[in-house]
Amino acid sequence: MSETDAEARAEKLLGEPYALAAQISAVLRQSSWYGRHPVITFCLLPLVGMLLMMALGLGVDALATRLCFRAGEVSLLAETGAGMALLNTVVLGTWCGMVLLTAIFFCWLAQRTARGLIWALTACAVCSFYSCCAGIQLHPHQVTLCCGFPPALFHPDWVPLNWMPLLAPMLVAAGVWWRRHQRLKRFPVPVRAAGGIRAPRPRVVLAQTGFFTPSGLIAILAVGAIVVAGLRVRSEVLRQAAIHRERIATIWPAERAAVERQLKSRQMTVALPDARTINLKPWLNAALTDSLGGWDDASSNNLAELPQGLHVFDGIPFDVEGRLQLMGRNLLDGDTTWPVRVRNIKVAAKCVRIHLLHGANGITEDMTGRNVATLVLHYSDGSQVRIPIVAGSQVRDWWGPIYDTAAGWNSCQPTAPGSELAWIGSNPRIKEKEPELSLRLYQSTFENPRPDLEIASIDFVSSVTDAAPFFVGLTLE
Repeated sequence: MSETDAEARAEKLLGEPYALAAQISAVLRQSSWYGRHPVITFCLLPLVGMLLMMALGLGVDALATRLCFRAGEVSLLAETGAGMALLNTVVLGTWCGMVLLTAIFFCWLAQRTARGLIWALTACAVCSFYSCCAGIQLHPHQVTLCCGFPPALFHPDWVPLNWMPLLAPMLVAAGVWWRRHQRLKRFPVPVRAAGGIRAPRPRVVLAQTGFFTPSGLIAILAVGAIVVAGLRVRSEVLRQAAIHRERIATIWPAERAAVERQLKSRQMTVALPDARTINLKPWLNAALTDSLGGWDDASSNNLAELPQGLHVFDGIPFDVEGRLQLMGRNLLDGDTTWPVRVRNIKVAAKCVRIHLLHGANGITEDMTGRNVATLVLHYSDGSQVRIPIVAGSQVRDWWGPIYDTAAGWNSCQPTAPGSELAWIGSNPRIKEKEPELSLRLYQSTFENPRPDLEIASIDFVSSVTDAAPFFVGLTLE
């Protein structure tokens, strides 16, 4: 056969080359579950892929950290500003890398299933969208994966937004588009010989296999499960929102009013004649108007609402002139450095009981039952006794609710006998961040183990946990 006859014969048997390529691509798309269900594959599965890749990435980070640093060195990194910056950089780089790998994988899958450029770019856009709805927060000794919708791009207060994971899939999309552009320059779309008119896209006809195939049923069940789960979540969110509104409107105001009445009745009592207040002025290191400091703090986060002068609670007077503040790990990123201990608070007196008006910043749920500070009593004979101050027992965080309903672990009342809520207030910072919470100070009574000996001096020592303890009044009885 001549060349012309052979070409005509081949086109008759095989079909026009462009139509043949389109037919083969359509067969490839229908030959796999991923190709038959592109919406599920390239719009829903990237979220699962990102979460799995992130878990893998954090596992690799944890393994590399253990190989490179000893346990004490890792703890030191988590407690310093430079160390936290390094760990934040590593975690952010891992998050960005995992999002990038997820986008690359789904672009490869789009090519593998013959779904083409559109679905590859869709997968990249979906990965960017999910990176807006998710973020990683790194705190000392804690990594939190937070998710929220609408995305942080439009609601910055919902989830912290990192631009690197957002832009990484867009770089992949740009690379995929550029690669296709270069290929089209090498292999242009075929045109008809006559008149140079581009060949129309052929209509591909496949064998009808029916919609209710196993993969079709799986897709229906998956979409149905997602819809049902979404409706259940929406119903639960609406129910919790209604409960929260009811608490704000009726329950919490009534409970706060009851606590305020109880405190006023306790504060209006007459001071005991045997109680002796200790003048703390030589040892105070902060005024009541001074900020506590810390990485998420502001100058208005203080005790300015607490009046200076004599305060009486349940018959115990306290001379309040300022704050004796100790250091906690949650204040390491702040501009102000506080001491770990204050020594030799002069007492020179015998007593049966020691009363403390105090508080602490940074007490969390996992710290309940742990010592946050210690009172060291130095007696005139040279002996000493240590009295622990325990989170949850004698003191709770100075930011917290003064109601019981849904207060959880951060209830306003401590659990130890002789310790109770003594003063409540607020400041501009807490009104801005957590308007339903209040400032809280506690009064704790400790029995003197050796009442027959004179106490020469007292040391106030921080346990150097995340909590930063302080007190504003010290009284002997």
